[in-house]
This record gives sequence, C-alpha cells and structure tokens, in this order.
Amino acid sequence: MESSDTRRLLDALEFAAAKHRDQRRKDVEASPCINHPIALARVLSVEGEVDDVDILCAALLHDTIEDTDTTASELRDRFGERIAAIVLEFTDDKTLPKAERKELQVLHASTLSREASMVKLADKICNLRDVAKSPPAGWSTPRRQQYFDWAIRVVDGLRGVHPQLESIFDTAFLLRPSIDEAAAARVAVGVDGCKKGWLAVWRSESGQDFELRVFGTPQELLNYFGPNAVIAVDIPIGLSDAGPRTPDVLARKRLGGKRASSVFSAPIRRVLQATTRLEASNLHRAIDGRGFGAQAFGILPKIREWDEALRGDADFARVTYEVHPEVCFAELNAGAAQRDNKKTVDGQAARRTLLAEQFGVSAVRQLDSRLGRQAALDDLFDALVALWTATRIVAGQSRTLPEIPEADSAGLTRAIWI
Repeated sequence: MESSDTRRLLDALEFAAAKHRDQRRKDVEASPCINHPIALARVLSVEGEVDDVDILCAALLHDTIEDTDTTASELRDRFGERIAAIVLEFTDDKTLPKAERKELQVLHASTLSREASMVKLADKICNLRDVAKSPPAGWSTPRRQQYFDWAIRVVDGLRGVHPQLESIFDTAFLLRPSIDEAAAARVAVGVDGCKKGWLAVWRSESGQDFELRVFGTPQELLNYFGPNAVIAVDIPIGLSDAGPRTPDVLARKRLGGKRASSVFSAPIRRVLQATTRLEASNLHRAIDGRGFGAQAFGILPKIREWDEALRGDADFARVTYEVHPEVCFAELNAGAAQRDNKKTVDGQAARRTLLAEQFGVSAVRQLDSRLGRQAALDDLFDALVALWTATRIVAGQSRTLPEIPEADSAGLTRAIWI
C-alpha cells in the first residue's frame, strides 16, 4: 500500500473515532462504537482481500452520517465524492420507523453499487458475529434468530457482487442461535395477578396435563420454578424515567377501539415508592405532566414487587417476560381485538373458545373446575394466554412490541411479548 493510501486510511479512522467517541454499542460490555467500523474494514481487507482504499475508508466512515452529526458535504470536502457516495448509499433515513428502514434495506439491496454492496456484506458479517457471540443486552434467542433471518434477506439481494465475502457471510450465518433440546425442555409458565397473589399455569412434566397454583409473591414464584423456566407475566417490567412507555403506546395502537383502554399507562420509575395516590399523582405530574390514575395506583405494589425481585436477581430477569393478555388474545384471534370485556359472559365465552383451540376443551374445563376461589375466571384465562405466549417464546416464534426490545435505566427489558 502506498504511503498516500495509508495516510487516507488513518485520516478516515481518526475522523470516525472522533465522531463516534462518545457512542457505545448495545452489547452487555457497552463496547466502543468505533470497534464496529474497524471490524468492517478488517473483514474487507484481510478476509475479503479488498484493496480498494476508497471502499476501506467508506467502511470506516459508513455510520458517520447515520449516527453522528456528520454531513454529506463534510465527507465530500474531506474524503472526496466517491467515498461520500458509498457512505450515502449505505445510510438509512432515520426519520422512518425502524421496521420500515429494515424492509427498505431488503428492497434496495439489489440496487446498490458494487462498492456499497461490499461494505454492506462486511457490515452484515460483523453484525451476525456480534449477535451470535455478544448480542445487545436483553436480546432473547428468538430476537437474535429474527436478526439472522432478516440479514440473509438483505444479503440475498447482494449475491453475485463478491463471492468471497458472500461465502464468509454464509459461514457467519451458521452461527444462527437455535432452540436446543435443553431450551426446548424449559418449562413455560403463564402468570396473572389475582387477589391472593399470582396465579401460575404450566404443563405437567408429562406434557399431557396442566398445573395451577397461586403464589403469594413474585419471589416465591420465581424460586419455585428456578432460573431455567420461561415466565410470561401480565405486569409492566421495564419502566420509563419520563413519558409513556413505547410498548404501551404500540399495544394500544395494536388493539384499537374500546380494548385499547385495557392498556393502562405504566408508572414512571420514581413513582414506585409512592405510598399514596396523591403523592404518586403529584410526582408523576411534576416529572412529565401526566397524572396517575386509580387503576395504575392500585397495581403499583404489584409492579414494585416484580421490579424488586427482578432487579435483585439477573438470572430471574433474563427468564421473565412481560405480556399483555388482550394483545395475546388479539394475536390468537387473527389480529382482531376482543369485542367484549373479559368480565362479561360473552367476553369470557369468546376467550374460552380461543384457548380451547390451543389447549383443548377438556384442559380448559379441568383448570376451570380446579380454580375454586383461588382466583377469578378471567385471571385463569389471562394466565393461560400468557402460557400460550411463554410457549411461543420457548419455540422461538414470539414477537415483541416494539420490534427491538428496549432497556430501562435499571437494566430491565422493556417490551411486550406476543
């Protein structure tokens, strides 16, 4: 490599390092963002044997416009038109929703220039390796699988550009996480709050029958099942420090109509310790301008119980998933929210029918007969639909609202699982 090429590469590296200096990746170690573009350049140069310095510089700079205050003019002035053009091809429109941006990457892959296609291939290679070995904090196995499946759709549009890089990608794709036998054997548990505590429903060891039990506290429940279970519970878990939670907003939108009101606003984190509704409402309003309703205050102690239990044990936090029964029932009902309230005769009949389709008429009837006075019928139905979701999580078939789960300031995952 000529000395002028070396200077250009070092200039691009220095520029990218300065632009990304305060940014961290989403893995547990919160590694520096600059590690990623360096990895791209290495894949291109060392593994892909790409010696075009403009392409290597573009790899180092590929996230600068999208993720920093860098402008296209700034890149053109410093690095020239060709490098800036490659980076611009690679840059997503951050004003669009995440899901739309991802789909556009799939649609536009075949239209990229050869240079941008090579950078894109290196990006996906590095991302698959990272997601397999050091994924973003809070990413479940199903979420990691979803990323792999999306990445290969993008790369399929790049085929024929650089067979060597494509082969490297295909090798990286072999790292796709799977639901192994040990994971498949994990017990799935559906949980809903009730007057006496927490109603849990799960399949017996034989897989033919169902068990139910009411636990007095989340800690008692978690200790009973241990850190190898998959526990789907109807309770807000990851909380906001200010403003509404994204999962709640998306859940209301998903349900629409009258059922949207079943998704109440979760409290912001600082309200958890409030002892009176007036105190909670005043604090809530002072932080983000919203009051605090009676329903939200009524469930505040239950939210606090789970928050304390999960923050106190990272192993339990990893196996506990937030669900919203009405969103799950809508998913069971081909996307349509339930017409009638869950406490009405018609509402319970409709939900019983959906659950019977999944678990069998006799199983639902048997659990109903065993419920007695431990909890209400709608509690049982909510726990059962949570169990349906827990089973989907184990099988790698679940989705989340939002599509990419968030992390709250306490490190808990903020998402509703479906």
